[in-house]
Amino acid sequence: MAKQYVDMENRKFVETNLRPQTTVRVRQLSTVSIDNSYDNTLIANESFRGEWEDILPYATIVVSVLASDTSAADGLEIEFSPDNGDTVVNKYTYSVPASTAKSYIVAPLGRYIRLTYTNGATALTEFNIETIYKPQALQPTEI
Repeated sequence: MAKQYVDMENRKFVETNLRPQTTVRVRQLSTVSIDNSYDNTLIANESFRGEWEDILPYATIVVSVLASDTSAADGLEIEFSPDNGDTVVNKYTYSVPASTAKSYIVAPLGRYIRLTYTNGATALTEFNIETIYKPQALQPTEI
């Protein structure tokens, strides 16, 4: 009978079978980014800038945003770099609407990622941005 456990240090789901010469299956778990997530308010025209993170083992990035007012034009930037931020080679940009929970599902365009959110002209009373890295490929979309 197979045994299952979660290896939290390596963020993997592991299934093993103790019989000799049996395959061990390992699946990468989704990870919530601490460095590219934020739950606080922003004053008018203020920005939140995350930190560069290595996303090599992930196939999809999901960025969910809820803001009490609109972002600046193209105020959400999802940037990618091959060299930990020395060079930004690709990015997605979005204008985030007011008081509507939005999720942006994107494919990685580089080994490293960083988020920047620039607020619009009104101070926010509510703001939350959460970034999740997923090992499985999902269709890029905006919901």
